[in-house]
Amino acid sequence: MTDIELYRDKGLEIYEKAHYSHGEHIGEVEAILSWYARKEARVLDIGCSGGLHALELAKRGYSITGMDVEMSAIQLARRRSADMALKADFIAADLEKDDLTWLGSFDLVYSLGNVISHIPKKSLPAVLRKIRSCLEITAYFFSISWRLVTLFLKRYTKRISASSGGEHWTGKPDISS
Repeated sequence: MTDIELYRDKGLEIYEKAHYSHGEHIGEVEAILSWYARKEARVLDIGCSGGLHALELAKRGYSITGMDVEMSAIQLARRRSADMALKADFIAADLEKDDLTWLGSFDLVYSLGNVISHIPKKSLPAVLRKIRSCLEITAYFFSISWRLVTLFLKRYTKRISASSGGEHWTGKPDISS
């Protein structure tokens, strides 16, 4: 089983219950919009999964396209969009294999979770060029990879053990080394 197969069908349902059962996606969209104030923008959600973030942006008036390699995720996002009577496009596409230029240009492109970290290192430059081809000149692109954040925290901050047995990191990052 590949990493991507984990997000198929019941796996996607489990993932969403674990990460978004209390509306966390709404707070994440609000955090994005706290610094991205442009209205009526075209937005591309790479690795949109079941469309929670994309549909929250559609509710707020953004023209949204969500893409994911997993067809069952796209089908779920389309059902949600129809149920909510929201206009949003959801397409199945593979960042490594598919051409993205036919999508046109976007004002904001984002990828949340570990989407980019699933790309093999040797393919990453080509994938980033594909993403760049979808950006307007004044567009923003950002990607949050929880794996990369964790590695950053482990490398550049001091680890302490919490009384609950969990791990926490503290201190300002020291990126001088």
